[in-house]
Formats: sequence, C-alpha cells, structure tokens
Amino acid sequence: MAVLVNRAKVATSTTGTGTITLGSAEDGYQTFADAGVANGDVVRYIIEDGSNFEIGTGTYTSSGTTLSRTVSESSNSNNAINLSGSATVFVGATAEDIPSGGGGSVTAVASGALANGDTVVLNSNGTVSAITGSEVAGSVGSESSNFNSANTEIHDALFDPSTNKVLVLFKETVSPNYLKGIVGTVSGSSISFGSAATINSAASYTAYLNNDSRQNKFL
Repeated sequence: MAVLVNRAKVATSTTGTGTITLGSAEDGYQTFADAGVANGDVVRYIIEDGSNFEIGTGTYTSSGTTLSRTVSESSNSNNAINLSGSATVFVGATAEDIPSGGGGSVTAVASGALANGDTVVLNSNGTVSAITGSEVAGSVGSESSNFNSANTEIHDALFDPSTNKVLVLFKETVSPNYLKGIVGTVSGSSISFGSAATINSAASYTAYLNNDSRQNKFL
C-alpha cells in the first residue's frame, strides 16, 4: 500500500522519462519531506506537465530528493511521459487507494514474516505487520455478589483497574427513588461491596460517571 500524505506538491526541472529530482514546494503546499514522507517510502504520485499526466508509485530517496517512477496510468498510453522540465509532482490518492462500498480488500507490503490467519496492523509507512501478544484467559465468577436487595435500576458503572474498584450508580425503583452509589472491590473472580451512600436526596432520573485517571477519582 502506497504512503499518502497531505498537501505535498513540488516542482521538478527533470526532463525525460527517468527518475525525478524533486524541487521546491509549490505555493501553499509543502515538500514531500515536510509532509512526512521518509527515505525509502513508496508514495502514490501524480505528475502534471501541461496537458500530460502520469500516475504511479515511486520510491522516495531523501539523499538528492529523488522519486522513482512505476507508471500505472498516463496520457502516454500508460507509459512514462517525457517531462519538459516544468512539471509538477504531488502525492495523491487514486481509486485503488479507496475501497468502494465501505469494504473490499487492501494490498500491502508485509513488514516481517506473516503466517496465514495472522491479525495485522497497518503501519504509518503503508506496510502491515503481525500483532503480537498472547490471549489472556479469565473467569467471570458467580452471581453471588448482590449489593442491594430491593428492585434496582442501575444508571452507570465504572471500573478503575489501578485500584481494582468499581463504582455503581443506582436507584431503587420504589419511592423515594434517591440516587445512590456503592463501591465494590474486585479480587480475582469475586467482588465485595461496601455500604451504599445516598448521592442525591431527591427523585433522580439520569446520572453518568467518568474516571479521572490523573487524580484517581470518579466524577
């Protein structure tokens, strides 16, 4: 998969059909390097030279700021166009870079060995590599942890993995419908709850929780 970057468009004084030497950025644009193209990256390029055009992939070389040319489509019967010395070249997406219908497949170069069925991640340079790691098994536990004996409506709950505690906001479905909170401590596959505290001594309808990890506080 070719690398795509934003607003990379430069002039080139190169003539002929060979490797391009990239010049300065066009007004309002940036050089390939400033846009984030790294040495060795394969980019999707588009060349415009008067009424002629060329689309392809090329390998960017930071030393000498050059770009090779592998043509996929052009105004010269899909061959490299003969550059005049006053062309522009830019990075752009083509139809094959954008799967239609919200699906389809993407062809990419592998970074490292890939086995059949591996789950992969798309890297910033357009390559893909296998996601490493192991599956962690665990048990859910039983339903014996009952924090309230009355009919209860849970509004929200948040778990803090740094303290292994969960905060539950709830109200009983019978009058007076006060909003309450209760903290549970998770240990292995079990959880133990403390005593519930009334948060709002009035009829409550909706409440939500957030966790401020910097202060280790529920909000």
